[in-house]
Amino acid sequence: MLKKLSILVLFCICAFAVQAGTLRALHGKIPGGYNFWLYTPGASKQADKTTNGSQLAAEEEAPDGYDDEALEEEALELEVISPEELAAELQQPYIASPDDEEDDEPDIDTNPDAKPLIVFLHGASLSGNDLNKVKRYGTIYAVEHGRDLDAYVVAPQVSSGGWRPAKVMEVVDYVVAHHNVDTSRIYVLGMSLGGYGTLDFAASYPDRIAAAIAMCGGATVKNLDGLAQMPLWIIHGTGDSAVSVSQSDKVVSAVKDAQTEGVNRLSYDRVPGMNHGKPARLFCNQEIYDWLLSHSLNDEGRPMTDTPSVSAMFGSSYKGIKHSKSSSGNGKAAKKTSKSGKSSKKSKSAKSSKSSKKKSTKKK
Repeated sequence: MLKKLSILVLFCICAFAVQAGTLRALHGKIPGGYNFWLYTPGASKQADKTTNGSQLAAEEEAPDGYDDEALEEEALELEVISPEELAAELQQPYIASPDDEEDDEPDIDTNPDAKPLIVFLHGASLSGNDLNKVKRYGTIYAVEHGRDLDAYVVAPQVSSGGWRPAKVMEVVDYVVAHHNVDTSRIYVLGMSLGGYGTLDFAASYPDRIAAAIAMCGGATVKNLDGLAQMPLWIIHGTGDSAVSVSQSDKVVSAVKDAQTEGVNRLSYDRVPGMNHGKPARLFCNQEIYDWLLSHSLNDEGRPMTDTPSVSAMFGSSYKGIKHSKSSSGNGKAAKKTSKSGKSSKKSKSAKSSKSSKKKSTKKK
């Protein structure tokens, strides 16, 4: 009996190991190129293509312990950058990431079936040579905290300056060469500087990108005609003081000019009053990825599927996400609590003062 139980436990452990995805930080894999995070999905996972917007609640409470306001506040603080600073950053020369930390561990892929590849490009505040910064928000954050994606996810880090499309493609080519990637289903999404990178990258390689999502960004490449060839979803708030919504307006205008008459593959959510940080929560939303994964280079005419409601997604972004206030790792939530504590003390002090005045008035 004990032997049978041991075998059963071992089987369960093995089954879990096969199904679970793995996340690795890869340094020096591309000489002179970007270091990157790579998420490899479990071999036995089956893609669930049944999820759609109607199955998700329009407004849903985040799991216990999840401080969604703190995350949004953190993203806003991370991405506070003036238009002048962003312009200067985009003009910075490319500096290769250090490759003296080369990870010699061979890439092992046990996926028998080809899987899609999602490329996440971060904003300016996550630039540098510490890959852990890239986990602070975005797609890597989402998969690490429970977002279940049946796809490879790669998140490179730019050390300084803007994203270089050719350098991003080097990372994609590396993953394709070492893993079982469905090359007809490669996607890109990003925010802020990553929004710029997304549009520049997609415009440069329209024949390789199946769909793209750019949040609160713009574009620096001169020829944007390629963006009209793929399903493209742009999201930008009119209350964005870091990157003006006019940057997305320009891209949208260029894409519309390049479109074939009667064919529209562009969706533009110009959200009234939305600030620069709020879109960060959308990276945790399953519907964002469902929309991307619904497209393929093999689709005849490459039509665009309908985009879900952004306002509804803000309410359901944390469905399935596991997070605790103490796991943010940067003290932002603690600072917020501290501020709240100070506010509480002030409130108590004010009440005490009012009470004292009332007593004094009665005595008189």
